[in-house]
Amino acid sequence: MRTCSVAYQAGSVQFIAGRIAAKKAVLQALGQEDKSISWLELEIQRLPTGQPFVVLYGNNLKVATELCIDKWLLSISHTSDYATASAIALCCEEPNLKY
Repeated sequence: MRTCSVAYQAGSVQFIAGRIAAKKAVLQALGQEDKSISWLELEIQRLPTGQPFVVLYGNNLKVATELCIDKWLLSISHTSDYATASAIALCCEEPNLKY
């Protein structure tokens, strides 16, 4: 994992709130929102175009691999008072679900 600073972001409180909302949306898509997971095993990064993208590590990566998730569609939005995000997990093929 890499360490980075978000201090350069204008409106950093809104920026961080948006990233937290995005992480929660990704964890919900993975079915991990009620489980004991590490938020450090999930990064929301940004392409040079500004488009957000998901990077998974550890248990979150394992779950995504088992579900054959190979692409994410992620949207983050915020106002001065609220932040929201939506995450859509796209599967490469039929998931290898183990019940």
